[in-house]
Amino acid sequence: MAQSSGLGGGGGGSGKSVEGLTICLSAEDILSYTGGPIAFVRIGINPLLLATGTNTPLWQLRHNVCLTRPARGRLRLVKTFSTAVAEIARRDRIMAKLIDRTEVFRLPRPTTTHFAALAESILYQQLAGAAAAAIHGRFVALFDGDLSPKTVLALPARKLRAAGLSRSKVAAVRDLAASIVAGTVPLHRIGRLPDEEIITSLSVVRGIGRWTAEMFLIFQLRRLDVWPVGDYGVRNGYALAYGLSRLPTPKELQVAGERFRPYRTVAAWYCWRAVSEQRARRKTDRVGQASSSP
Repeated sequence: MAQSSGLGGGGGGSGKSVEGLTICLSAEDILSYTGGPIAFVRIGINPLLLATGTNTPLWQLRHNVCLTRPARGRLRLVKTFSTAVAEIARRDRIMAKLIDRTEVFRLPRPTTTHFAALAESILYQQLAGAAAAAIHGRFVALFDGDLSPKTVLALPARKLRAAGLSRSKVAAVRDLAASIVAGTVPLHRIGRLPDEEIITSLSVVRGIGRWTAEMFLIFQLRRLDVWPVGDYGVRNGYALAYGLSRLPTPKELQVAGERFRPYRTVAAWYCWRAVSEQRARRKTDRVGQASSSP
């Protein structure tokens, strides 16, 4: 990729090639992200822009920024994930090193509706992964492929309880469905709202707090400037990456994250990678100790 910048930049990292990046955009995707710069990436062979059915080489696009014309003739400016990562690395030497030695930043395209994603978040709260997955599977099966706010409200609460939902989670899922039907939570246009407005809107629903709303912003809407300072993994990862003796408080982390705007999601994602890196290292150490034991 002739005009791509490395990830090291002024931040002092060793740099990493972003060749092989495929950017997949559609009019619907672009219209969903008016709140900030966004793009969809996956690792491929050729760097192409696939927005309008044409194969435009990415290196022909000025400054590695993609311009496309979605429906209704409105232009949207879409920056690639690689641009966001490169900017974070340029600003921060430690992040640059973390980026260089871990995974490529990615936010896969969601495979569920917004309502289904929020309902799943509610069901998974305070449960171990296997138990939550089993209950969620039974919950989804109740609707035979037609999971929606209206079908949830139409189903008797006893059937939700029989699927394994606690009383509080039945109340929360039904409150979410009722709020959407009533228009209190404008899910049909939520992708066009600013981040804080989305958080405020979702937080009125029983069982949904700021953390759940922030995860929805990151993994469902794929917003690039979300900084979940209350997330233990982000706090722990930040402490690991920067060699801190204790976890930063949410207030301290809020201040520290200002230098990553408008790409704080990228910084948060790499904080999670720092935690994964530590776990992998500990696992390797345990295996090594076991193999060396007499």
